[in-house]
Amino acid sequence: VTFVYGGGVLNNDQLFADYGFVEPNNKHDVSQLISEKTDKPTLHGTSGLGLDQEGIHTALAAFTTTMEEDEILLKTTTGFEAKSIQFRLEKKKAMNRALQV
Repeated sequence: VTFVYGGGVLNNDQLFADYGFVEPNNKHDVSQLISEKTDKPTLHGTSGLGLDQEGIHTALAAFTTTMEEDEILLKTTTGFEAKSIQFRLEKKKAMNRALQV
């Protein structure tokens, strides 16, 4: 059995807020970061953030933990705290993937 949430086009912000989980390596996270910011309504109510490489580096630097620290924390936490750390880790991974585009 396969469940497809939101037609399979939701980024992790939407999945976490609406359903309480994140999809590892969600391709829609990268598009959210680099797609042009718009005020026009979109299919799922989100637009891109329009970040360039400098903006992505700035956003990554604003985190108080590293990806390695988050991975260690995931081994010792459970419940909502673990889900929150997983969400943060996936955001960092998406930003690193966006830097490769």
